[in-house]
Amino acid sequence: MRLGHALSRVSYQLHNDYRRIKTLTHRLERLVEQSPLPMLMIMRHGQISFFNKRFEQIFLSLPQSDSNYELTDFIAGKDESTQRLLQTLSNLRVTRTLTVYGLENEQTYQLHVTPWFGEHGQVHGFTVLLNNVNEFASQIGQLQQQNQRLQRQIDEFNTIKSTMGHDLRLPLEVMIDTLEPIDPETLTAAQNDILISLIKSSQSMLTTLNKVLDIEEIAVRKTRLSIEPVDIYRLGQQVSQSFIERIRQQGLELLYFFAPDSPRCIDTDHQRLQQILYDLLDNAVKFTTSGYISLTIETVSNAELLATKNRSLVNLNKDPTLIKNNQINKDNPSHASHDWIRFSIKDSGMGIDIAKQHQLLVQLNKSSKQNTHRNVNYIQKNTTGQGLGLNNVNSFARLLGGFIEIKSTMTEGSSLNLYLPCRRPNYQPIYHHSQHLTHIHLIAVIKQPLRAKHLRDFCAYLSMPATIYTSIDKLDLQQLNEKLAQDEQRLAPILLLDYEYYETLSIASANQAIGNDDRQQALNTLLDNPSLPKILLSMKPERRIPSILLDKYEGFLSKPLDATLLLSELLRLTLPARQKLVQAIEIKEENKQLANEADKAANENVLPLILVVEDSPTNQKITCKILSKLGYRSVVAEDGQQALDMLQQQRQDISLILMDCRMPVMDGLQATQAIRAQGDKIAIVALTANNTKEDRDACIEVGMDEFLAKPINKKELESVLQSFIKS
Repeated sequence: MRLGHALSRVSYQLHNDYRRIKTLTHRLERLVEQSPLPMLMIMRHGQISFFNKRFEQIFLSLPQSDSNYELTDFIAGKDESTQRLLQTLSNLRVTRTLTVYGLENEQTYQLHVTPWFGEHGQVHGFTVLLNNVNEFASQIGQLQQQNQRLQRQIDEFNTIKSTMGHDLRLPLEVMIDTLEPIDPETLTAAQNDILISLIKSSQSMLTTLNKVLDIEEIAVRKTRLSIEPVDIYRLGQQVSQSFIERIRQQGLELLYFFAPDSPRCIDTDHQRLQQILYDLLDNAVKFTTSGYISLTIETVSNAELLATKNRSLVNLNKDPTLIKNNQINKDNPSHASHDWIRFSIKDSGMGIDIAKQHQLLVQLNKSSKQNTHRNVNYIQKNTTGQGLGLNNVNSFARLLGGFIEIKSTMTEGSSLNLYLPCRRPNYQPIYHHSQHLTHIHLIAVIKQPLRAKHLRDFCAYLSMPATIYTSIDKLDLQQLNEKLAQDEQRLAPILLLDYEYYETLSIASANQAIGNDDRQQALNTLLDNPSLPKILLSMKPERRIPSILLDKYEGFLSKPLDATLLLSELLRLTLPARQKLVQAIEIKEENKQLANEADKAANENVLPLILVVEDSPTNQKITCKILSKLGYRSVVAEDGQQALDMLQQQRQDISLILMDCRMPVMDGLQATQAIRAQGDKIAIVALTANNTKEDRDACIEVGMDEFLAKPINKKELESVLQSFIKS
């Protein structure tokens, strides 16, 4: 009966589940199969695993069920960067919207691709939605053609305006130069009024004409510079911080490094420098689809500067005054080689080929010698079209006494460097040396080689021991463990792990890539070490890191890495370990010093040896110093058990025991009982802070010979020692 009821309930539940599955399947079919937009799913390796009927109608004229299709079999990117992204979808971690076209129908589509992840954060595949925007793209193309026609008309008008304007400006200037020297005293009142009217009218016409020609902005721009001390360290931080959210959204990494030996302040124009850095970073972000973007500030000498002459936007051979006029550190011998400040913006984008680099150099060198509105527009049109927008950057750099350098390799990225004169540098320290840092051993696993290099330079400047890897395997881990064992009594180790390295390794392991198991095991061994403090470094916000992983770390830092925050975390997390090391080192050095003094005295006369049983390092040092001044040697035991072991090993040398009563492991009373139980009659003097009759009686009862109260009185100790030890 009960079994029948149970089976009925199970049957009812199964029927409900079946109806729900059928309903959901029907909804899914209506949503996907009857969707007016092509939809498909792609596995992480790039093969299409599913597509709806709309996709089949548009892209598959003769479908073959046994064919393994890829997305690039049907569509292609509108430009090189989009095509490269389509071919390497496995690296995509964020939703992207791209413009593509069909290979067969040549229609333009807007492609929305979204990765979907497993429970451990690895990419399992992608969902793709295609939206036909061919009509919209055609309208844009027509508008662009119209815009080009209008631009040509504007350029022709500017040419005419420039020619006519300068033809009018020259006689106006001659007229003003002729009228102004006339002496009003030689004229009648009426003539003088006419002269004043002529001068005012011609000056007004010249001002209006200058505004039309933009001559005021070009000619007067230099007088508008505000040269003052600028904190370039803080400025670099502010500019890089303004790009963080945008860079995070694109799945990129941001690096900021200020060379420790660079001046913090130089004389320049804050607003112009800020604009140059912003434009260069904006250009790097715009043309970098994956990888990193970095801003590095460092010093350069004139000798190093000459190596850039073939890649700079000024000809250093034809303009040697840049170097000749920049001998600003001749009175500062400690930083004599700091002639220039280099602001280097690097990226891992598509790069610029040699032909385009040469074209840019020629055009921008030409534009720097010409100030007409027509030429400025020409350069702007031809450079911003390639995405560089170097027109204003190069102009502002020249105004500040510097120049721009281009380094680029196709598919490997670009480096645009701004060089400014190091005028009136202020070497206010940013990273302060600390003796505590020399007791820290930083172990870092950093994915980006450039960040690893910056971190090595930073640690070397602060004299902080560091072992930095861009990848770690079992062999590296074995060598690291050997080094840690050697430095165990000297350095406090701490781990800094790049989350992006951990994430990449986890994804590779999930894909069962060959050779990754070795690195994953090495990393897991480091993370599972309970005695090693750990800091996680990530471009992602802390809330987006899995809590299971965060629980393994004691600290968290965001990219770009702030050096001052890093130092603060290193000092905080290694404080307990460093305190133990310092105490151990001090005791070891003290014992070594006392042992050396005892050995030296033993060459002349063998002094009595006193065993000091005391758990407090401070009391140990005080007692040993008093004994040394009284002419006795001493050895230290931290508890009663150590005292028994040392007494057994050095019984022939030890003449007396100074025994603390309260200690861990084994206290003084228990140790004395054990010594007397062995039949040993050695003199034992109690040392305790509790100077009561009960304490005295307890000490005498277990077999101690004498009782001294803390703090130790030197004369009382000397008297007790002389009474028990025969000379």
